Amino acid sequence: MISGAPHGEGPSSVRIDLGRLAERDTLALEIKRRVQAHPVGSLGERALVRMWGTVVVVRRDPPALGMTLRELTLRFDYGRLVVHDGRVGRPHISLWGTDAEVLSLGEALVRQQPTRAGMSALSTPARWWAVGRLVSGASELPAGASRLQVFGGLAHPRLLYRLALVLTDQAALSAT
Repeated sequence: MISGAPHGEGPSSVRIDLGRLAERDTLALEIKRRVQAHPVGSLGERALVRMWGTVVVVRRDPPALGMTLRELTLRFDYGRLVVHDGRVGRPHISLWGTDAEVLSLGEALVRQQPTRAGMSALSTPARWWAVGRLVSGASELPAGASRLQVFGGLAHPRLLYRLALVLTDQAALSAT
């Protein structure tokens, strides 16, 4: 478990719980791995302890191999993440795409600032520009390629920005 301090208060522990079916789902397990990989005090860990909201992930093309769910619900509650099987509640943000597109959400923030120092020094206008790129789907993909669709991102830009920080792959960042 990761320890952090919600709202800048005393230490607490970050909890990640998976639903009964989500325990065998590849996307749910990868999200859990990425969330747990953030070191204490990192930008991703601080974002997680400040998150509150519900995100629904709807897969366009579920993989043919292994046990996979069509929909997952990520519920964030100030340092606690619960991954539910299917849709639960009313989402603040909905993501529609393949597993790879959902997991690449974090890379949208680090494309122009590849180092951790550059990421932590993002100014407020740079953050809003990053959220705008996420919502609009602006990327270097060819015109015919499928893109991650983000619904509710403009209504909840902080939640979307923090979700992207939490989904950033720490293993890829430390390799650069």
